[in-house]
Amino acid sequence: MPDERFDLVFCRNLVFTYFTRKRQIEFLRRLSPHLKSGGVLILGAHEQLPPGGEKRFEKIVAAHPLYRKK
Repeated sequence: MPDERFDLVFCRNLVFTYFTRKRQIEFLRRLSPHLKSGGVLILGAHEQLPPGGEKRFEKIVAAHPLYRKK
């Protein structure tokens, strides 16, 4: 992971499609410190956060996989 902190991260059609739930959870744990508070995580159209993801992120738009870091 880069050392910077970001306002916006696109993570589409890879981690939350092909990785196991365990790896998805680990990815979120590692990504979270690099996304600023209030930053946005955008997933692919048919992706969703794994169980527990709502602890760190809130869904911005009900019909789309757009999440804001808490």
